[in-house]
Amino acid sequence: MAHMLINHLSKTFDPTMYKDDHREQLASLIQKKIMGEEINVPQIVNKSSVLDLMSALQASLNSYKKIEETKKIKTKRKSSAKQIFTGAEDTA
Repeated sequence: MAHMLINHLSKTFDPTMYKDDHREQLASLIQKKIMGEEINVPQIVNKSSVLDLMSALQASLNSYKKIEETKKIKTKRKSSAKQIFTGAEDTA
């Protein structure tokens, strides 16, 4: 079934179906430069979308530690309250 799908969607490569926009824009800029026109190239702002993995992992661990500390505090409070009301000692 996969072979049928691939064969049905496959066709021979025809390079005339594709247009090289980059080459056309470059040729246009070269032609303008030859004619003496001023070319204004916009400045590229280098925005880094790469995350600092170690910082992200550290932040994740820190948030997990805070959650665990909150759970421990709540457990201690419950144990203390249980001791007060029942007189039982915490064996944990």
